[in-house]
Amino acid sequence: MQIRELRLQNFKRFTDLTIRNIPAEAKLVLLIGANGCGKSSVFDAFNWLSPPAHGYQPLHLQDNDPYFSKNAATPAVTITTDTATYERSADAFSKDSAGKFYGRSSLRITPRIKKPTDQELDVADILRINADTPSYFIDQDERFAADVHAHADLLNQALQRLLVEGKANEQEVAKVRDKYISKVNTALSHIFGEDTATTLRFAVYKQPNPRTAVEPYFKKGNSEIPFELLSHGEKQVVIILFNLLVRQDYLADKIIYIDEMDGHMNTRLQFDLLREVTENWIPATSQLWTASHALGFIDYARQAPHAAIIDFDSLDFDIPQTLTPEPKENLDVLEIAIPHEFLASLLAERRFVFCEGEDTAKYNSLQLANVLFASNRYNKFQVFARARDTKAEGIIDRDYLTDAEVDAFEKLFPFIHILRYYSIENYLYHPDNLAEVDGVTFDKTAYISQLTATKNRIKEDLVFGIQKARESYPFDKELQGDRRKQYHHDAQGIRELLNSDDFETFYKVFPAKDYGKQLPQRANRNPLELARTQWFKGKIAKLLENPL
Repeated sequence: MQIRELRLQNFKRFTDLTIRNIPAEAKLVLLIGANGCGKSSVFDAFNWLSPPAHGYQPLHLQDNDPYFSKNAATPAVTITTDTATYERSADAFSKDSAGKFYGRSSLRITPRIKKPTDQELDVADILRINADTPSYFIDQDERFAADVHAHADLLNQALQRLLVEGKANEQEVAKVRDKYISKVNTALSHIFGEDTATTLRFAVYKQPNPRTAVEPYFKKGNSEIPFELLSHGEKQVVIILFNLLVRQDYLADKIIYIDEMDGHMNTRLQFDLLREVTENWIPATSQLWTASHALGFIDYARQAPHAAIIDFDSLDFDIPQTLTPEPKENLDVLEIAIPHEFLASLLAERRFVFCEGEDTAKYNSLQLANVLFASNRYNKFQVFARARDTKAEGIIDRDYLTDAEVDAFEKLFPFIHILRYYSIENYLYHPDNLAEVDGVTFDKTAYISQLTATKNRIKEDLVFGIQKARESYPFDKELQGDRRKQYHHDAQGIRELLNSDDFETFYKVFPAKDYGKQLPQRANRNPLELARTQWFKGKIAKLLENPL
């Protein structure tokens, strides 16, 4: 079971949120963003949509529950998976969603082990029907109590059965050890390291008297440490692993969601925990959703081919929002964990280049030596200001600038690089770039002829917007006196460039990102593929005066 699209309407923070285009290979979906950006609302939606697996009534019968409803409107949730669509609204409730979602809130760290609180069911039934799930995601999740008791009981029964049946030989005991102990200890070594002096290993269960809960002890060096004395980060790991171990038979073909797994961990442990859980503990037929603003989680998701990253940062909750997975080459996602200013100082030996809009992934795909590109959907003013204020560099679209202005502004503001064509799309859809990708099948002459015809058809419309567009550039605000007057006067030079039918003349100021889309040579093109050519790499390297 894998989610393809999700929509929340009038639900918690969001008026209308859609997440779509989740790739089929995504075993992990990581929601990132600053605190309060709405990531956990998605997990509340999973919880609200799915009634308990054991056939009880839905936990939240009132659709206008103020915890879920925004501005007293009727909330609605629709989730489309690879096999079905599940929804809940005022007039629809997909009862077949029961048992399809299994989640853990961020409030799951318990200081000490307690006995399971539900005295009407035995531990096995609690696990089977997920009876110990909290009603709301803001409630304490105390399932670790049942997990520990179930694990101790399963281990005890397996060993007793071997003794009673006379099969307590080394081979049979090894099978029990592999099933109930080795998997946990192997995972702990993957996360905390192989050094026995510093890593954790499950050691033994102890129960001082029948009135107290059993408690797992862990070996660290030569010491045996009870669970209650573990660090908060160590408890975090142990709670997650035990939960997935004892409930593994009930997790196949589900959406598994765990909020903020990264608490109280350093970056390396964050990376290793998410890798271990995703690759070794989530069933192949299931999908893991988790939320974080931790660098280790983001870094793993960027590297993993089976992961998708959804960026929730800086959303306006009151207007419709549509989110899609971030490109893996996009370093903007790191800003959630590390501000650009700090990253620039941290990577002082590298050149840090801010860029506009969503161009980061395309520039970073070039893998220019010692150069990192970053953006947070910045406009020209933001690129200019960040590059200036952080003593980094910026790269901006040329748009409607003359050749003389490009040269003059780069000398006046040496921290700014100006593209030699209107925008990055002019490079990607340049005939020389397309010819490198398509080889001998590309008809360069025909393509240039079609672009020229397109330019002549719309050039008069472009002329009316030139002056207004130029006033929106940072140079218009930075220039003073005669320089500013000259800048306004030079708009005529753009008209002269557009009037030319020489391709390399008019193409400098031709908005290829807006026009020429209908040409068959551009149909169904992947921009990232077009950004990986040697031609494009050479142009940007020359612009930055950077060795290839």
